[in-house]
Amino acid sequence: MRKLLLFIPLSYGCIIVDDNNEKYYDDWESWDTGDKPDVEESPEAEEEEMEDPEDEEIPQEDETPLEDHNGSFTLTPFAGPPGSTFITALRSAHEIDWYSIEAITAYGDIEICHLQPLYDEALLTITIPEDAQEAPIDFLVQYTDGDVDLIEDAFYIDNEADLSSAVVSPEACE
Repeated sequence: MRKLLLFIPLSYGCIIVDDNNEKYYDDWESWDTGDKPDVEESPEAEEEEMEDPEDEEIPQEDETPLEDHNGSFTLTPFAGPPGSTFITALRSAHEIDWYSIEAITAYGDIEICHLQPLYDEALLTITIPEDAQEAPIDFLVQYTDGDVDLIEDAFYIDNEADLSSAVVSPEACE
């Protein structure tokens, strides 16, 4: 039973130590309470502490939008051959509210048929005409708050590109 009583304080996280009154704590000044040590302050330091808080200059908040859309974007797959219809994923290295995208415009010989925002990316259904020439394509991303992002050379029309698993029926763009 005595051993059980010894473990009770340990189970509650406290330990009771009896020093048999060997130490006397009459000098309370020597105890470390965590306060700053007594250091004489100069009169200038006291004046600085006494300054009126209204005199302090409050920094003005920046007039930037609530969400910074500027980020590095990637498309997967980033290239496709002429005459194909496929789905590509638009991703960013920065956190973006993908539901705040109002429209994505392609500047080149492709058509973005469908935009599906998800929580961490946006899926684009793209079709490339049969007669399209090999070239880079820029994208302009427009957000509901009026902000825009230009993604230069976001996509490439490439005769040798392999879309294997991203290909969908051309009827997806009708």
